[in-house]
Amino acid sequence: MRGRCSLTEKEQAALALAEAVTLVADDGVPDDVYTEAATHFEERELAHVLSLILTINTWNPVALATAKVAGTDERR
Repeated sequence: MRGRCSLTEKEQAALALAEAVTLVADDGVPDDVYTEAATHFEERELAHVLSLILTINTWNPVALATAKVAGTDERR
């Protein structure tokens, strides 16, 4: 059903943080988004979540720059 969220509060906080970090150039990461994530993750976990977000955000420019077709060694 649309409109129903099956994510836990912790998952929602991680997703909101990922979105804010991805769009960081717009307005930075809002304090409330960071604070919400920090309430669900211990400091070390939060560092890991941020590391994963940054890693994933690197994949898109690499994929675009190389024009690789996902799952192959071919270029478009």
